[in-house]
Amino acid sequence: MISPLLANLYLDSLDHQMAAAGWEMVRYADDFVILCRSAAEADAALAAVRAWVAAAGLTLHPEKTRIVYATQRGGFDFLGYHFERGMKWPREKSLKKLKEHVRAKTLRTDGRSLRAIVTDVNGTVRGWYGYFQYSKATAFAMVDGYVRRRMRSLLEKRRGHARQWLGAAHQRWQNKWFARRGLLSLAAAHEWTRTIVAIRTH
Repeated sequence: MISPLLANLYLDSLDHQMAAAGWEMVRYADDFVILCRSAAEADAALAAVRAWVAAAGLTLHPEKTRIVYATQRGGFDFLGYHFERGMKWPREKSLKKLKEHVRAKTLRTDGRSLRAIVTDVNGTVRGWYGYFQYSKATAFAMVDGYVRRRMRSLLEKRRGHARQWLGAAHQRWQNKWFARRGLLSLAAAHEWTRTIVAIRTH
């Protein structure tokens, strides 16, 4: 792994070679995807990249380097996203990292006020949404559900109840209850974003 600046300088000639061949390459530092119109083009592009890399004294990542058919199941991960069948959503590693951050901010032993915790959690999920806002809508509903489960668990602990009470907690602290206290809903934010985009494009 080399720094993004060095990668941009070193791989500049590869960018030009791919463009000259008519292949569209999307690259950040040393991580890139080449978009092709057919299997034959994909084979040719991969062969060209292998040749360039060998001549430059570099190596390709053995697991990441592969041909993926965009219309089929499986897809690929790139820059934190998972791309598959014309859709994209946060890759598993990106979701896991977010959950770890939320978990650390919603410990059942946290003595801060609910307002302070909500503000802290909002900052984390808002920053995450800023990058992943172009994902399919179901990704945000899942994150919202996880955040609210963590919050309900914390509140139940403060009431002196054990974890098995979480079913009743959903009724006690419904989604609208959290909304009134300022907890950010990524599903709502995504719907608002889609509405603004629709207005601007009509």
